[in-house]
Amino acid sequence: MSINLKNARKKLLSSQKQGEFVRITFPDFDQEAYFHEEYPIDLNFIDRFGNKHSLRYQKDYVEVDNKLTPISELLDLIYGITEPDGLAVAETYETSFTRVADFCDTPSYHANLAGGYKSMRVWKEGDASDNIIRYHCLSSAGYCIATRDVVINEIGIQWESYGVLRIHPNILQQNPSSVLVTWDPLVADYFNEQGIKALSLPSQNELSHFNYSDLLSESDVYLLADHEGVTFDYSIYPFAELCLKAGISVYRINSAGAFGKQKAEDFLTKFGIEVFENRIRKFSHSLNPGDVPSKKAYNAARSQRIPEIDPAQDIQGNRFFYQIGDTDSVAISNPFRILEDRDLKVFEFVEFRHFEPFRTVCTPDIIQRIQEERIVPFDELFTSTLDFIKRYIYLKEDSWYSVLSAWILGTYFYKAFPAYPYLHFQGIRGSGKTTVLDVIAALSFNGEVKTKATVAAMTELVDLGCATLCVDEFEDFSSSKNTHDDLSRFLNGGYNYKGTYTKKAGKSSQTLHTYSPKAFGGTGGINLDTLSSRTIPIPTKEKPKQIQLDGFMEFDRQVEHQQELIRTSALALPLLHTQIILNTIGSIPTDIQMPISGKKLDNRKFQLATPLIVIGKIIDEMAGTTSNVEQDILWGLDSLWNIELTQDLKKELVLGKLLQSWSDDSEFDAYVMDHGYCWFPKDVWDGTPIREFFPSNTKLYAWLEKMGSIKKGSHHFPHLPPNNNGKQSTSGVGLPLNLNIVNRPFSSWFTKT
Repeated sequence: MSINLKNARKKLLSSQKQGEFVRITFPDFDQEAYFHEEYPIDLNFIDRFGNKHSLRYQKDYVEVDNKLTPISELLDLIYGITEPDGLAVAETYETSFTRVADFCDTPSYHANLAGGYKSMRVWKEGDASDNIIRYHCLSSAGYCIATRDVVINEIGIQWESYGVLRIHPNILQQNPSSVLVTWDPLVADYFNEQGIKALSLPSQNELSHFNYSDLLSESDVYLLADHEGVTFDYSIYPFAELCLKAGISVYRINSAGAFGKQKAEDFLTKFGIEVFENRIRKFSHSLNPGDVPSKKAYNAARSQRIPEIDPAQDIQGNRFFYQIGDTDSVAISNPFRILEDRDLKVFEFVEFRHFEPFRTVCTPDIIQRIQEERIVPFDELFTSTLDFIKRYIYLKEDSWYSVLSAWILGTYFYKAFPAYPYLHFQGIRGSGKTTVLDVIAALSFNGEVKTKATVAAMTELVDLGCATLCVDEFEDFSSSKNTHDDLSRFLNGGYNYKGTYTKKAGKSSQTLHTYSPKAFGGTGGINLDTLSSRTIPIPTKEKPKQIQLDGFMEFDRQVEHQQELIRTSALALPLLHTQIILNTIGSIPTDIQMPISGKKLDNRKFQLATPLIVIGKIIDEMAGTTSNVEQDILWGLDSLWNIELTQDLKKELVLGKLLQSWSDDSEFDAYVMDHGYCWFPKDVWDGTPIREFFPSNTKLYAWLEKMGSIKKGSHHFPHLPPNNNGKQSTSGVGLPLNLNIVNRPFSSWFTKT
């Protein structure tokens, strides 16, 4: 059975038993007296051996069991920390008892919460209005190793910390013969629970927190490290070097040979301790002092392999990255937190291709709103976006709004997909194309509207800001004479992640990225096959007079507020739910059958449809069983790619419903059954919904003839009054009872006999 570390982390956040942390409560606490510094404050705590102690907190000193006690001794009692700078150790990140009140006001992105512990990062969840704040402490490798709840209530301020200790008591209190060293503190904690002595790898600046030389003097150290670390300080080598200098034997495990494709913790669970330890010994090799590179050589070599990412929006591994406005900070997902750009290389093993100011929706204000959860619930976000669009834009089919809404929301994490479809809005002048582009730009990730922009200007917007480009008056590009120009090359490659553009200046050149969501508006079609195959066409029509739309006033305060709420919530989706997005992308089947045409998507259309289908699946999952967003999107895509087929299906559906209404009407008698045909008189169609498509019987009968072998001519209808010749005959049409209407025979729509 596989060990689910995701569930283990959930357990970490909810179970007080998951660590050796102390719950400290202020009994009979007078909150007002505390804020007015009326001392002493008396409290109790339990040390790491389970012994109870009294603690009296004065303004300038602390007494333990009525004895003046330095903070270092207090930390030793609680956590077993004896080093002078032990205050900076990850598992104890309260700076001192004097700062309890300040804790509640500490920004969640504060980098130095624990007295200068540079490698710590803390983020917050919960709402201060609920009187509870939860801080999550990350290890230097980005793992959640501790949490702390701060609660303010009528009995005072109390906090509860729990998590994974950097060094397990088994190692502190014993002299193990061997110790396994892992990257992830949760994995080390799991090994200790199973009876294997383990600890998490300390970084260079963490080596002084414990006396590892004495602690491991009688141990063999086995390094379970799948990678070396992006810089020397955070690699396996500072710790290995310290051990080797102390005469401790150090071994590096070949985990691929030892455990195959399984994780070490899963292998242990499946095969037990004896087999696990035998595999470690068999697939380990010793490290010698000569195997430890110099810091300069190591960092120089590693710097050549650091992945570069785009600052505006990018994804590396399972985390999204967004530069926050023109600041030096970066929003990172999974878990959601804030780092300064200089820390990316150390903590995330990535660096930006460039770091320049640019206009972005990811502003400090929006990040603060996401932190405070002032967002539209995700199951309502799609509907909010769709309703906003419908206020200003007229599209002929409702399902097209679903396609457009999904496309807009997907722009906030388009880098998660290998390709993103273009949109092309085509229609006569005055059909709303410009308004469509304005609305898209207002709601999308870093939306920009351009009219006849130069390639250089558009490339800069995409390369620097990952902009959602909305290009108006696009008809000039539809000419085939532009097949090989710079704009064509920019657009043909810019729909997928490989798209680049080479900018030349004299003898030098610069490669810029061109991949981003793009929407076009124009009166003409796209005649270039290479571009049209990358595009979802959406026709625009003049709205019917009976439909009322608001004028889009982008800078109206109320409209601006609605736009910002949608943008904030859309950005929150990848920042707070990265794993849901990535899991959904991986779950999309490749054999999708479209609801109208009945065809399966070819490779290109599947690639274009995937981002929109992912949005539909996510919204349906969050909204519950009553949501059908994915089906609406599939219907919309199929209708846009097969407009003529869709119109025929729509006509068939109207015809079928009309026949059904006549069948349910007990007074309806304008028909005659005759040898496998049902005859209707010519005037029976007047005033029915079918006239919207066929104003004359001639056009109606011509369409019916395409569907099957109908009959036209004069027929006897008993319900009609006699004419001047005393006959009850008139011209009409006979529909065969096996005529197929929306994949059902005529006889199932019209059931009268």
